[in-house]
Amino acid sequence: MRPERMKFLFLFGAIAGLFMVTTSAGPGQEFPKGQIIDKVVCAKDSPFSYALYLPSAYTVEKEWPVIVCFDPRAQGRRPVELLRSAAESYGYIVAGSLDSKNGPLEPSQQAAKAVWADIRERFSIDPERVYAAGFSGGAEVAVLFPYFIETKVAGIISCGAGLPSRHEPQWVKPASYCGIIGNLDFRYWDMARLEEQFDKVEVTHRIIFFDGWHQWPSAERLGEAVEWLELVAMKSGLRAKQIPFIEAEYQKRLGKAQTLETEGRLVRSVHELEGIAADFTDLLDISGVEKKVLEIKGRPEYQKMEEEKRAAEEKELILQPRSLQVFANFDQLVSSQATVRLKDIVRALGVDALLADSTQKKDVFRSEMAKRILSQIAILADQRGFKARDSDNFPLAVLCFELAVKSSAGHPLNPGEQYNLAAAYALWGKTRDALKNLRLAVEKGFQDLEFLENDRDFDALRGTEEYIALVNRLKSKGS
Repeated sequence: MRPERMKFLFLFGAIAGLFMVTTSAGPGQEFPKGQIIDKVVCAKDSPFSYALYLPSAYTVEKEWPVIVCFDPRAQGRRPVELLRSAAESYGYIVAGSLDSKNGPLEPSQQAAKAVWADIRERFSIDPERVYAAGFSGGAEVAVLFPYFIETKVAGIISCGAGLPSRHEPQWVKPASYCGIIGNLDFRYWDMARLEEQFDKVEVTHRIIFFDGWHQWPSAERLGEAVEWLELVAMKSGLRAKQIPFIEAEYQKRLGKAQTLETEGRLVRSVHELEGIAADFTDLLDISGVEKKVLEIKGRPEYQKMEEEKRAAEEKELILQPRSLQVFANFDQLVSSQATVRLKDIVRALGVDALLADSTQKKDVFRSEMAKRILSQIAILADQRGFKARDSDNFPLAVLCFELAVKSSAGHPLNPGEQYNLAAAYALWGKTRDALKNLRLAVEKGFQDLEFLENDRDFDALRGTEEYIALVNRLKSKGS
């Protein structure tokens, strides 16, 4: 049986910064403060563990807010690393589950309960200020966290995903909800459509948009989320109001809105201003913000952008389900062992038209919409490619990865898809095609030499001159 190898899927964000050397702590040990602890084993439930950060000022003499985090690949250190700066600045304990991951829900529920029980027993936690955070499938676990632990939470930071399936917006209450989503994320509309739904059921919320794909947001964006949680806590009486913080946050948010306006991103600027008006009501005089919103909305260029945005949204709401249907038809053809041609599925999905839309500069909303749909197509093709590969159906795996490579053009993980295609060709015994695509992967930016050298999929290529040249090329890049 072939050993499992890492899958270069779009579902996962960058992994830079994961490998800081830290201390592992077990039961009875004093936990270091101001640094990340890679692994804490749950004292009463040893199969489960979590990464941990205690702020430098932590003492048992006071109660501290806590953020419990969930990553789709059980890489709990990742969100802890990203939240570290904000946690230090505002005095939060951060724990990241090392067991919760995409897949059946029950193991994630067990992991969440184990982590919660352990941190509640070990540390001085403010029971009124418990928060959950997650990305992608981990974001859905974060939303369900209060149900898992049967405890009220004060807020949720949900990144790269909306609500779990069949989860009603009003069920988020009494928690406040901070969503963070990239404008090119294939799950963009899962999040964006929540604003109107939350308004209807009066869920306190903020949606933060950033320029990016389906990935953990930056430490800066997560810092914005923590600052918003601080503001909401002051408004709700969970912590004392600090006027200097409120005024500084107000000016910071105004500056962001003004930058967006200067850049000509008027729709995003208005979104930010409307969020400011909602968040600072009853705290500061927001009449100037409200006037600014009306002024921008009255501009012809804003109205044109709104029309383009609405048209792109309508098209996306048609293309998303159509793509799913095309792949459902594709699956049926594969099951019936009918002939499936790459050009036919490319045509049915409208990939070429989407690629043209994604690169045009005239209508930014149409471009972003096309990139999101292409990401969705690449993910669906990628998933089927690995399924075919694991079933030793290498011709089908190649077809799927060819589609993933084509539709991910311009995506930062495209080199990984090119690598996947090379591996499928290598397993099929097509040495020339495997080397060609491996070379393209390196040219496009693949640079994980250690991974390549340990990937058994390429065993048949290792003695070839071109493979050796590619390895030497990566070695020279590393040096």
